[in-house]
Amino acid sequence: MKSAAFEYARASSIAEVCDWLRKGGDETKLIAGGQSLVPMMAMRLTRPARLVDINEIAALKFVALEKDYARIGACTRQCVVAADDALAKKAQKNSEITEDDLKQMLDDIQKLTDDYIIAIDKDLVHKEKELMNV
Repeated sequence: MKSAAFEYARASSIAEVCDWLRKGGDETKLIAGGQSLVPMMAMRLTRPARLVDINEIAALKFVALEKDYARIGACTRQCVVAADDALAKKAQKNSEITEDDLKQMLDDIQKLTDDYIIAIDKDLVHKEKELMNV
């Protein structure tokens, strides 16, 4: 099955994403990789009016090591995380992590990222509705 027609935009900044979400409301969905949303659209389980691609936003692509933890940007590719020597060294100091453990962590990060994007989407729509009712 083919997805319903939709508008596509590629955002270049977080501010641009927020503008699209404010303008589009519930009809706008964010996409970075498309592993779950695109198949759902093809089966017509979801029909957003527009997709905003956040994959090229540089501010969402990073690996930052802090004293007790690492921060990984929402659009950081798994291969970048897996190849980060400083992260691997820090992880080895903290515990013995196998390649399977790392793959599971990356899968968990992807799930959290998807959930986070959905939460941002809903929160911005809710705030916009509050502002409109003031």
